[in-house]
Amino acid sequence: MTKRARLVPGIRYVAKVTFAAVLAYALTLWSGSQLALFGALGAAMVVGGSFGEDLRSSLNRVRGTLAGTGIGISLAWLLGTSVWSLILATAGMASLAVGLGWGAPAMRIGLAMSLAVLFTHAYEAAHYAFWRAIDTLIGVSVGLGISRFVWAVRGRDEIHAALEQLLQATASTLEAVAYDSEPDVLVERQVQVLDAIAMVRAARKNDLLDQRVHGGTRSADARVRCGALASVATLAASIKVADLAENAAPTRCVQIVRELIAPLAAAARDVAAAADPAGGFAARCAEARRRAEACELDAEGRNVLAGVFADLEQVGAALQRLRELGPPTLPR
Repeated sequence: MTKRARLVPGIRYVAKVTFAAVLAYALTLWSGSQLALFGALGAAMVVGGSFGEDLRSSLNRVRGTLAGTGIGISLAWLLGTSVWSLILATAGMASLAVGLGWGAPAMRIGLAMSLAVLFTHAYEAAHYAFWRAIDTLIGVSVGLGISRFVWAVRGRDEIHAALEQLLQATASTLEAVAYDSEPDVLVERQVQVLDAIAMVRAARKNDLLDQRVHGGTRSADARVRCGALASVATLAASIKVADLAENAAPTRCVQIVRELIAPLAAAARDVAAAADPAGGFAARCAEARRRAEACELDAEGRNVLAGVFADLEQVGAALQRLRELGPPTLPR
C-alpha cells in the first residue's frame, strides 16, 4: 500500500468528523437548544470507520441516552441528589445494560447521562434531559447521514481491509518461524495475528448491520473463512515448531520444517502473486514429511511433528482456496 493510499482515508475521515460536528452543532442551535454542544459531540462520536460501525455506535448512544434519561429523571424526582440516588443510578443502569446485553459502551453513556441529570441538573431534570436527548438524537442522525452519503465505507470494504491485515500478520508469523526469529519477535507476530482476527470479527459484525440497511449477500464469508483458517493453523504450527526446537529435536528435522514454511510466508504476503500460491505445496509437504520422519525422534516428538505438517497443509490449502476465490468485488 502506497503512502498516498494510506493517507487519503485518514484525511477523508477527519473531514467527515469535522463536517458532522459542525453541521450537528448548527442544527441544534437552530432548534433553540442551549445544549448544542451535545449534538456536535454525538455526531463526532458516531462517525467511525464504516457505516456498519457507525450504526452500532449510534445504537449505543441512543440506548444509553434514553435509558440514562429515564433513570436520572426518576431518581431526581424520588430522591434528589444523594448517595442513594448515586448507588441506584449506577446499579440500575449497569443491571439494565447487562440484562439486555447492550454492552459496556451503552452502559457508560447511560451512566454519564443519569449522573449528569442527578448531580448537575436535578432542579430542572426533565428540561435538561429532554433537550440533552433531543440534541443527542440530532447529532446521531447527522453522524449517520454523513457516514452514509459522504465517502461511505461499506461493510465489505472493511472486511477486505481487515482480511488483508490478517494475511500480512499471518505472513509475518510464518516468516518469523521460517527464519528462526527470537522468541520475543515470534510472540509479537502471534499477537498481531490475534489482533487481526479480532478486526475481521468486528468487520463481519459491522457488515451484517450494513446489509440490513442496504441489502446484499454475504459473499465475503468464503474468503473470511479461508483467511481465518490459514491464520489459526499458522498460530498452531508456530507453537509446535517452537516445541520441536525446545525439546531437543534434531536440528536437521527442524530445518526441514522451516524450509517448508518459507514459501507459505511469501504466498500469504501476496496470494495472487503466482498461479499456485502454495507453489505445489502438497507434493513438497509430503516429501518434507518423509525426510523429517527419518530423523530420530521420540514418540512425543513424532506426534508434534505430525501436528506441524497437518497445520501447514491446512495453511497451504486455505491460501490455495483464497487464490481460487479471487479478489472480492467491492461495492461502489
